Amino acid sequence: MGTGSTGTQAGLVAGFHALGHDLPVMGISVWQPRDRQVKAVHAVAGKTLEKLGAGPIAANKILVDDRFVGAGYGLPADSTLEAISLTARLEGILHDPVYSGKGMAGLIGLIREGFFNRPILCCSCIPADPQRYLPTKNRWFAICKNEKQETSAPIQHRRRE
Repeated sequence: MGTGSTGTQAGLVAGFHALGHDLPVMGISVWQPRDRQVKAVHAVAGKTLEKLGAGPIAANKILVDDRFVGAGYGLPADSTLEAISLTARLEGILHDPVYSGKGMAGLIGLIREGFFNRPILCCSCIPADPQRYLPTKNRWFAICKNEKQETSAPIQHRRRE
């Protein structure tokens, strides 16, 4: 799954931990380096576990891969554009270039590397404003052809160092 503000990944990690399930939850960072994202996810998961009355979770249980961020938040990497095109053509699933496209790029990359050794579940959240990413004046169609065009939200943020 794509992981940015940490809520979804931290919630899944905390929920599985509180229930006693040792299921790994891999987050594909959409904007910041791995160490910072792990720290942020761990903090939110810890607060969630406290509220649930469950024991703490070790930081090494938080899995984050930051290789698919590209140039930064809102800036689709080549792997993002490939993932958007691939899933649109083969599955009819549209991903946004800011968040879910990077998560899918990570999933595809990890599968190609042979990272997973058991069945997996991919979790993808839709953007708050999905209409921003609907086909308009060649935007999506250009992405699906893997052409580099401006596709991100109006405010651009660079990857945090």
